Amino acid sequence: MKNYHNNPRKISPAQIEALKRDLVELGDLSGIVHDKNTDEIIGGNQRSGIFDINNCEIEITKEYDKPTATGTIAEGFILWNGERYSYRKVDWTPEQCEKACIVANKGGGEWDWGILSSFDRDDLIDWGFDKWEFESLVKKGKTEFTKKPKNEGVLPADEAELSPYDWIKSKNNIYVQFSGGKDSMATVGDLLKNGVKKENMTVLWCKTPMDYRDLDDFVRDFCKNNGLKLKVASNEKWIENREENFKRCGFPLPHKRWCTGVFKVLPMKKVFRELKAEYGDDLIICQGWRAEESERRAVSSVGFIDSLGNRMARPIMNMKEAEVFALIEEMGWEPHPCYKYKSRLSCVFCPAVSRDEWNTVRENDPANFLEALEIVSLGAESINIGIKLYADIVRRMCGHGNLPKKQKKGLIKIEVDEEIDSVLENIDSPERGRSS
Repeated sequence: MKNYHNNPRKISPAQIEALKRDLVELGDLSGIVHDKNTDEIIGGNQRSGIFDINNCEIEITKEYDKPTATGTIAEGFILWNGERYSYRKVDWTPEQCEKACIVANKGGGEWDWGILSSFDRDDLIDWGFDKWEFESLVKKGKTEFTKKPKNEGVLPADEAELSPYDWIKSKNNIYVQFSGGKDSMATVGDLLKNGVKKENMTVLWCKTPMDYRDLDDFVRDFCKNNGLKLKVASNEKWIENREENFKRCGFPLPHKRWCTGVFKVLPMKKVFRELKAEYGDDLIICQGWRAEESERRAVSSVGFIDSLGNRMARPIMNMKEAEVFALIEEMGWEPHPCYKYKSRLSCVFCPAVSRDEWNTVRENDPANFLEALEIVSLGAESINIGIKLYADIVRRMCGHGNLPKKQKKGLIKIEVDEEIDSVLENIDSPERGRSS
């Protein structure tokens, strides 16, 4: 074995020695580390929340009569989504638990930003970096980060020579990724206008526990009214235990937007694998990507093979926003009601929504605003969410700025309660403004 040729992480001799000491004392902290004395997860709390670890099967491969030098008493795997993830049970003192928790999260070493800049910026953000890290370095002239397509394999020559619509129509199983938003509606309309048969088309919608209250009916009515088949993907465990899961994991944050991966990417990938197994190469999946939406999309392919071997098409890549709405109107459709007061159909609670947007949601759609507030209130019970963070999110949703950094915890709780009470007093009923 040898080191990865493009590793952007570097570490000093002193940091190497510190890492060695930690390994000798505490062992490998990269997986799920579970202390038997407190029954707490010392390392891997965020992953445990995603796994829903108390409902996962744990396969123990080795047990020790006495704790090892690093305190290990059992080793094995967490079984989740058909894969195995490392699990270690330890017998530690409270001091060891405290130290291990810090060591596991401190991230020894530092980044070689020159190498790191060769990675896709959106990927790095998905993997845990903050946007300000890139913006700060670019402003200082230290580096420039790329945006490039990933996992876009080249089409077979005989398919690549076809026009986009002839290529799509050459397949008998055409699935359209559908969010209920304007771009996914326009994708369906564009395909129908260009001769794709309804009997060959299926709308593929991913249902999540953070959908608008009326979105299920909106999607199903759209398919029914247009004679289209519907296939639903979802993370059923999350939906079935919605309240419990938000209390455990917290609500998504700007720097920890785990929601997309858990609610959309994983369920969709599962369906993609199933479709590939069923239809093989007689399948194409269409996405409503548009070039003007981001730098990354602007350099992405209109047609390609994804990492699972599926044909992927983006027929409205060069369509402008005005053309999207014009096409929806031409088809005789009405976009989702949220477009009357928002620019996009996001989740009912999204950490990227600005204070001004929350103001319009609160004023125009109080039912869905209260739904978002409920998600935040449930998530605030998680150990992953601090009271100050919770308060600032609620204040932003209610149209105010953040609290002072040194505000006392007791006063913060009173402040949050007063904010929520004030909002509730100004909303006549949870039914007011609900879309039908």
